[in-house]
Amino acid sequence: MNIDPLYTAYHQAIGSWKGCDWPTRFGPQSLDLKGMTSTQARTIANATSSTESRSWHEAATWLRGVEQAAAKAEGLAKSAVSLAVSGQLLQAFSFARQACELEREYRSEPIWRNLCDTIEAMLEEQGPIADTHCSHIVHGPVMMAWSMNSTSSTPKTGHARSSPKSS
Repeated sequence: MNIDPLYTAYHQAIGSWKGCDWPTRFGPQSLDLKGMTSTQARTIANATSSTESRSWHEAATWLRGVEQAAAKAEGLAKSAVSLAVSGQLLQAFSFARQACELEREYRSEPIWRNLCDTIEAMLEEQGPIADTHCSHIVHGPVMMAWSMNSTSSTPKTGHARSSPKSS
């Protein structure tokens, strides 16, 4: 079993997703959080007042969730590599697929998809396998936004087409 493609896929993706790296229109002020960390948003929240401060606190909380999801996906990918190297390809594929699915909740193109595809190819080399295909993981651009008509502060997933809009 050649594991070089496995390591290549892992090393190409590691550290690539750490937080919000897509345009957003978050909250009633339509904040664009692209490239911002939860710490930066919390700093702005503490420096502002009233409605603006609330919006930035909510943004900081949401960004923290994105950062945690990114870290969890990376941990799943690392486990997938370890399992694959030890010959446990089905379990490795399951972990890689979970990393992609978690990331897909936020991003349109999961960086861990290549790892998933690589492990899938390794499984296929061993013979016929059940429904493992990674191709279903990407369904189009996904953007997180908070519905401006909602009373909830929970971000919602929406699909963006040509221009970012809140869902």
